[in-house]
Amino acid sequence: MHSSITKAVLFSSVFLFTGCSSLESAWNSMIGDDSPKASATAPQTQSESPKAKSPKAEMAESQNAIKQAENLPRFEYILLDTQYTAFLNPQPELIKVNKGSETTTFAYKNGALTLVEHQQQRYRAEDKNIPPSLVQEGAKLQKILGLNSADKNAENIKTGSDAKLNYLCITKLQQVAQTQRVFRSSANMAKSDSRLIADVRLNGNQFYKMDCQLSGNRVAKLSLSKK
Repeated sequence: MHSSITKAVLFSSVFLFTGCSSLESAWNSMIGDDSPKASATAPQTQSESPKAKSPKAEMAESQNAIKQAENLPRFEYILLDTQYTAFLNPQPELIKVNKGSETTTFAYKNGALTLVEHQQQRYRAEDKNIPPSLVQEGAKLQKILGLNSADKNAENIKTGSDAKLNYLCITKLQQVAQTQRVFRSSANMAKSDSRLIADVRLNGNQFYKMDCQLSGNRVAKLSLSKK
């Protein structure tokens, strides 16, 4: 008898425990289980985008680039009272234009104009207030003051030093004057294989005295003065 009562109590306990577990599961399914669940993956952090440089930092970087460019090989062109100096690598990275007491500076990077300094004003190429005339002049000067095909292939010229000097100087004059109509009308007054001083006529009616100087296989300086 005692054994039967004990078995009955144990059976009831098991049933009650099982029933409570089932009831809890049913209750949770009805109301939703709000207990926090462990996340399968850690939240991803967004990579920070690089901060844009401030105008002050960009200007400081440009000034440093200008100082470095001033150590590059240069080509100097003088037309009457205006002096153009291009710093080459091998095309212009920096061009300075001096006329009287006024200096205008054009800086370039990868062939594109980046900075202009003019009349104590400094402009970035993308600035909306940069005068269009300065942008146009910067593009023009880069074209006429850079290396031309004659400069690049001077080592292959096998016509003699005098003919080579004449070819390099006349070709450079055509480039900076932007005309093919160049006529040399006198002998070389410098009597040198690296310098040509001669009378020239441009476009049929412009008369100058040309002084052209080589540095190695390229024209380093070219000046035009009135006869």
